[in-house]
Amino acid sequence: MTGGRLFWVTPGDGGPYRVVLRSVRGGWEAAVERGGERWTFPIVAGADPGLAWSGARPVRYRWEPDLGGLSVDGWTHELRIESDAAHRASELVLASAGAETAASVRAPMPGLVLVLEVAEGDPVEKGQGILIIEAMKMENEIRAPIAGVVRRLAVSAGDAVERDALLCVVDPEGS
Repeated sequence: MTGGRLFWVTPGDGGPYRVVLRSVRGGWEAAVERGGERWTFPIVAGADPGLAWSGARPVRYRWEPDLGGLSVDGWTHELRIESDAAHRASELVLASAGAETAASVRAPMPGLVLVLEVAEGDPVEKGQGILIIEAMKMENEIRAPIAGVVRRLAVSAGDAVERDALLCVVDPEGS
């Protein structure tokens, strides 16, 4: 779905859902994806605050900030909602957290590989630049999540990559 706003909604008991909200006549259309499954449904505001219509079904909702969740028809669901940019940033933080095993470095966004700053077999320090990806007319330096040795480069300069494509593998020091 294009032309919408992308969010990531993570329930307290599972992995994130990709949610795209698109303005349509009289309301919104929501496309929800997770694990290869996709659901699309309309959302229209109801007559009073806290009421929406999903298809032919009225839904009462209330955001519960103290509980960190959303109350829907009396059931409270623990949720974390973040923009696409915030979601990608948190994934990078998790990926760069200390690791004792080999780290797969993946593309945080689709783009074009402009420059490789390392070669296979090169030692790298945590945070050292590995390569540069151009995305949306901006250059993004991808950095090593751990100190170690570049064991595999999966891309070359000039390659187009999709989000989450494998860029390289870094083995920890001493491996």
